[in-house]
Amino acid sequence: MPLKQASSVFHLHTGSAKRELHALLNGQRLNHDHFPVYLNVTPDRALSFKTHLSKKTAFSESICIFLSH
Repeated sequence: MPLKQASSVFHLHTGSAKRELHALLNGQRLNHDHFPVYLNVTPDRALSFKTHLSKKTAFSESICIFLSH
């Protein structure tokens, strides 16, 4: 059965944020997720939310284009 849990690293030192954790849960290794989604928000390594904002901007632009036609 696939796990829904995943590990991610957020760190003030961006070089350390690239590391992947090797964590186990009930004997199964957790997958590493570079861009996790939590409560429909996508934080990035530096917690600047650039990834989240670019996704939401692209979505909003596509809605505007759809509505304008």
